[in-house]
Amino acid sequence: MSIKGSSKKLKIEKTLPVFAIFTTLAIALRLWQTFTLIEPDTGFYKTNDVTVTVLYAVLAAAGLLIFFISYLSKKVPQPTLPEGKNIGFGLISVAVSLSLLVNAATQLSSFSQALKEVETVNAFNINVETSQVVSNLMKNGSLPKGIEGLLAIVSAIYFLLFALRFFGAKINIENRKILAVAPVFWATARMIQRFTRTISFIFVSDLLLELFMIGFMMLFLLYFAQLASKVNSRHVMSKVYSYGLISAMFALVISVPKIVVAIVLPSLNSQSNPLEICNVTMAAFIIVLCCVMLKVEKEDNITLKEAEKLKEEIKTEE
Repeated sequence: MSIKGSSKKLKIEKTLPVFAIFTTLAIALRLWQTFTLIEPDTGFYKTNDVTVTVLYAVLAAAGLLIFFISYLSKKVPQPTLPEGKNIGFGLISVAVSLSLLVNAATQLSSFSQALKEVETVNAFNINVETSQVVSNLMKNGSLPKGIEGLLAIVSAIYFLLFALRFFGAKINIENRKILAVAPVFWATARMIQRFTRTISFIFVSDLLLELFMIGFMMLFLLYFAQLASKVNSRHVMSKVYSYGLISAMFALVISVPKIVVAIVLPSLNSQSNPLEICNVTMAAFIIVLCCVMLKVEKEDNITLKEAEKLKEEIKTEE
């Protein structure tokens, strides 16, 4: 017998207050570090401080709690998006779409600039092969930026269609299966870019947080694509909640201090690691999605194996 969905006491709704409490605490710790411990240009910690360990402990505890509440909860929302208009959800989806276009413009501009620099260097060396050019662009992280930018445009189109559905347009989002996976590949390109980026452009104390954020975002977007497209979606809701809220937590811990610093003390802003609006909008989208889905009728929280078995039983009965 699977332990997934085995607890009647734990409810999926409890993931939200756990998320709110631990995220607020983590943001407070990160703000303290930003103003007192972190070098604004490099992201290195000036001194060893207990808050560094405490921050990671808080994030780890929150992630585990959210995961186990989602996993063990007896009932979860059915994997069906709410019907009818929802202007608030539609506006959040538009915000995600616009932020992805901003991300695309930023990354494609950076890629274009790197390409021009490579072409300038190659103008003095006619023997350089195309493969070498591609290799150089890959090593300095420029090629993943270009790919990220292109995928961001496709992802923006998907979220715009998603928004229009909640504004009342007759758009069958379930049929946009290919577009639905574009955000997954966009997040993958972001992850690759973090590993290939030149070290001088890495804000060190944010790097680990970014890797966790993007990793969980990839998983969330994968299961969200299954949910929206209704592709083998019977078992995905606990993962949408757990991976989504964990990703949103990391996104806010990274982004909120940057917003506060930009308002209170702009001199501390790091030019090499600016605020990425798409992190904020994606976190907001995840939170709103989790709230909206609570209005959907609930069903048993089952595993993939149990979902496949149930599917076979239904086919047999038919």
